[in-house]
Amino acid sequence: MRLKNRKSYMTSLPEGKPPKERKVRITQLIYFFALFSVFAYLAQVGYGRWRYFDGKGRIEVEKTLVSSRFGGRIAAITVQEGDDLQTGDPIARIEPSL
Repeated sequence: MRLKNRKSYMTSLPEGKPPKERKVRITQLIYFFALFSVFAYLAQVGYGRWRYFDGKGRIEVEKTLVSSRFGGRIAAITVQEGDDLQTGDPIARIEPSL
């Protein structure tokens, strides 16, 4: 089978710039905005996890110096070994010395 080549006119002159279509530019902006939104969301989630880490653990202390604002005798210890404490929790009851 033989194909016949049709004559074509070829020029070496520049064709110029193609016309700009608005629809293509708007589509590009929509894609860019969607991509930017995804990256911004991922950055926000990553920063939130790095900034606000919530974890549970256990701290073991061998020796701790505990003091009170006034002197007295320890009447009762209100905590036991292994109890969870928060800042400001009472650990003992002190009776004033006379």
